[in-house]
Amino acid sequence: DRGAVLVEVQPDGTVQRDRRAVAVSEVHDVVVGIDGAQHATDVQAAVSAAIAPLRGCVRVTLDGELAPEASLEIAELQRLGEHLDGLIVRAGAVRVGHDVDAIAAESTVRGQFVRDAIEQISDLEERRRIVLTGLRALEGRADLEVA
Repeated sequence: DRGAVLVEVQPDGTVQRDRRAVAVSEVHDVVVGIDGAQHATDVQAAVSAAIAPLRGCVRVTLDGELAPEASLEIAELQRLGEHLDGLIVRAGAVRVGHDVDAIAAESTVRGQFVRDAIEQISDLEERRRIVLTGLRALEGRADLEVA
């Protein structure tokens, strides 16, 4: 039983008790993996499944690799929490994934770029950042910064 008792002691020593209900709201912090999501609907399904059994306030942090053609609309995801007191969705460690082997096999400028990067850059993390930045630039994207 969640409640409070307000006690008032009178000058003559008598005690008056007043029971009051106290509201309780649950708060959840959930990480939702989106590895392999090919479309925005895949991300929506993952978030919906994660928050469906919850009540109260929820903060969802997205984590994982998203297909390059998938769009990530945070505002759309926040609408999924109509049954909650509040929902905040944020992008955590979200990365755009590319099938580097398939791109390297292409007879295109981007295929040659990936082949050159694989051949010339031995540090795997540096190669990943350079390849991703280059592919974004070749796609005409403005968001070139890579985490």
